[in-house]
Amino acid sequence: MSIVEKFVTMEYGPALEDSREALVWLDRHDRRFMHFIGGTWEAPAEGGYFDANDPSIGEPVAAVAQGSAKDVDAAVKAARTALPEWQSLSAHARARYLYALARQIQKHSRRLAVLETMNNGKSIRESRDPRHSPCRAPFLLPCWLGATPSARVPMAIPLAVSLAKSSLGTFLS
Repeated sequence: MSIVEKFVTMEYGPALEDSREALVWLDRHDRRFMHFIGGTWEAPAEGGYFDANDPSIGEPVAAVAQGSAKDVDAAVKAARTALPEWQSLSAHARARYLYALARQIQKHSRRLAVLETMNNGKSIRESRDPRHSPCRAPFLLPCWLGATPSARVPMAIPLAVSLAKSSLGTFLS
């Protein structure tokens, strides 16, 4: 359809925030999400899942792994295992991993905003607001670390290198 034809008919394409793409993504993942521990997707140790409900329709959108003390212990063990490798990286190298993670979040920010809206009922405008966006915070630390590439900045929270090195694509694809 040409621009002139669109102008005459005034037909619009789907809105960028249309939930169809998010629903397709949920279906591709069978609407069931496990824990990401030590670089792999893990079922909850006690087998429990809870429903994430869309308050606008009152129906479940997906089943999400219910963490238990065993899951927390496994995640802490994996983080401790990855910590020495993470600590051995320069601040600049850490910043590159964090920046790559932030860019993936930013790349998929529209879908994440729609999923956020579906999950808790807030307006799409609020979900996409950069002041409240999950895309903003991950950029702050890498930018600070990247400004001092030779610095050895201690990290208060052990970040697992395996997360940055492994399949973010699986989660975000």
